[in-house]
Amino acid sequence: MFFESGKDERDLSYCEPLYYIPQLSDELNPTRRQVMDWTDEQLNEYLIKLQKYLVDLFEKDNISFFGSTMDRARIIKTLQALDELNTINNKDIFEDGFITGFQHFELAINHWFPEMVSIDVNSAISILDAVKDFIKLKKKFYRTVVENRLKNYKSDLNTVFPPFKYAFKVASGNQTVTNIRCTVAKWIYQNVPKDPGEFIVWDPSMGWAGRLASFLAAARQSSASQNVYIGTDPNTKIKDRYLMIKDFWSNWIRPLNNTEVYPLCCGSEVAHEQEIFQKYIGKGNLVYTSPPYFDKEHYSDETTQSYLKFPVYEQWRDGFLRPTIQNASMFLKPGGYMYWNIADIKRGSVWYTLEDDSKKFAEEFGLEYKYILYMRMGANRFPGAPNSKNLIMHKGNYVKFEPVFVFQKR
Repeated sequence: MFFESGKDERDLSYCEPLYYIPQLSDELNPTRRQVMDWTDEQLNEYLIKLQKYLVDLFEKDNISFFGSTMDRARIIKTLQALDELNTINNKDIFEDGFITGFQHFELAINHWFPEMVSIDVNSAISILDAVKDFIKLKKKFYRTVVENRLKNYKSDLNTVFPPFKYAFKVASGNQTVTNIRCTVAKWIYQNVPKDPGEFIVWDPSMGWAGRLASFLAAARQSSASQNVYIGTDPNTKIKDRYLMIKDFWSNWIRPLNNTEVYPLCCGSEVAHEQEIFQKYIGKGNLVYTSPPYFDKEHYSDETTQSYLKFPVYEQWRDGFLRPTIQNASMFLKPGGYMYWNIADIKRGSVWYTLEDDSKKFAEEFGLEYKYILYMRMGANRFPGAPNSKNLIMHKGNYVKFEPVFVFQKR
């Protein structure tokens, strides 16, 4: 049942986002002018209180201060907009092989995943760990607030937050983990060829549920009588969130009468061992995901994580990447598609060839390479000749992209 009024006799709180934008007290959010008048001792006292508040907020209340910043009403409005978006023949999203779309609907989904701020990326410490480092916190605070190096404060009457929140993420030098852009994912779901019967999808790496949310939204305009999403992810800490999002969607966005979701808590390399996966072997229309880029992001410290299970690249390639693609081929019916968003990574002076290795395994298991889609990464343009991987000329400038390789099962 769908409850438009937002009221129901049942308790629906179980599926609510885990956090909304927290409010700071005046004590923790002074004006820049007040900060400028402090002694070093006063600044230290303030930062100790601020540090404790931010860390406790995450570790005790599961609230991510440095995460997304929506209230409940805006989350619902954002997801409704994603649900209503029609990407078919939309040149603002796809044109000449380039997928753009920077509406950032995924920021609403991030509210179910406060853990995103605790993820290490590219061997750098997480945003949360940077906050826990008092010396680092003070250094960034002094540069961004007192010295105003990033010019975030237009007036001394501006309060410390929210500018410091965004400035800290930039100034800390730590890359934050991101979600898949829902506009891109919905475009793929809407534009891949499908049957009038069931539209059956496997997402090998569910991650932060951006593809799941896009699948739920795409079901609105789907011509299929039944839409089935099977996802795998070994992270036990977030395994319940996927059905929470589905139930929230069904209750507050749109009833999902023609949609089934099966989240499986396991690695994609062993998906074939799961009964639900076995049920759909040879029936799948689409495999679409962005798998782990070996050890680029440490999603959890559980031993089932592929970077811990296979800590050497060659082990990961043969023990995780190869069987995952083998499972993808097994899942798809003849003529089904695999959209594979992956990119090479560099460690020191060594490049790990995730792209070519994926193509090699796809060919081995009967998946024919068809073409590449260029997924734009940000709106930045580079007018000069680049000395960087995955830059391509587009409309007169070089732009950053990640490849989405498209395969079809023979």
